[in-house]
Amino acid sequence: MIFPGIIDKLRSPLLWILTFSLCLIPVHPVKADSHPGNRIEIYAYGPGIVQIIDLYGRRSGRDLAAGNILEEIPFSKVEKEGTKDRIPGWTVHIRDPAEGVYRIKLLAEGPGAFAIDVDTVDSVGNLNNHHLFRRVKTGDTLELLLTYSSDGDAESTLLEE
Repeated sequence: MIFPGIIDKLRSPLLWILTFSLCLIPVHPVKADSHPGNRIEIYAYGPGIVQIIDLYGRRSGRDLAAGNILEEIPFSKVEKEGTKDRIPGWTVHIRDPAEGVYRIKLLAEGPGAFAIDVDTVDSVGNLNNHHLFRRVKTGDTLELLLTYSSDGDAESTLLEE
């Protein structure tokens, strides 16, 4: 026998449980994206540009002047959504947002209907959903305020300025 004392040591129930438990520990890290925690999701559909500004002045969405994509807010992602009922759309995702007031700016690039959905999820999983629908003309601007809190007792609100 190569390791004569190892069988005797494995007969100890405590050592066997400890050895077996160590085998169950995953060897790959859990991805942060798989956590459904705090987040803000902005879905904008219509002939325009959407941008969100956090309490520190960082922007995510599209630049209102140049139209290029901005992802200055930490853990934010901007995606072109294709169409909703043949209307082009954009989504801005912000994972683990800071608590505070966010300013949402919309700039109409053409005439038509503009719809925006804002979903917020707090630390205990409460979902708040806000909808806004407006007819716009080229050059119209809308500004919205979103008060976000990760506290399960507080609610997010969307106010039109």
